Amino acid sequence: MLANIENNQFGKTDSIILSEIINEIHETFSEYILMKGIKFTSAISTNKPIKSNAQLVHSLITNLMTNAIRHNIENGIIEVSLKNNSFCITNTADNFPLQKDKIFERFYKQSNEPSSVGLGLAIVKKICDNLDFKISYIFNAPNKHTFKILFY
Repeated sequence: MLANIENNQFGKTDSIILSEIINEIHETFSEYILMKGIKFTSAISTNKPIKSNAQLVHSLITNLMTNAIRHNIENGIIEVSLKNNSFCITNTADNFPLQKDKIFERFYKQSNEPSSVGLGLAIVKKICDNLDFKISYIFNAPNKHTFKILFY
């Protein structure tokens, strides 16, 4: 996936309704979310389409959702919001911030989660760079981690 993104093999632009992609991905992961006892909330206040590559945007949201579930605490939360030109996903996790200068590097793993190979956030960053989206990370004590995507 990273090689394909780096070689610009995703050129097609589509009209995408982000709320539909978010809802589809949430439905895909709903059993896993329930199994971990995670409370999922969403605040979607826009259905305005954006022009972008549907496959890359789907992969972007999927990777962020997978991360939020995998690194969450038992009986934690995931909060998703979509408004204007931004998408945010917040999850509870360890009570310390991630290393902002390393989290988007390939194979970087801050946790000992055995199912993580350390590529998800590298893929997310590469997709954002390829699509001219801006990604940021915020830690809110005691244990909330937020990734924010600005689309334009």
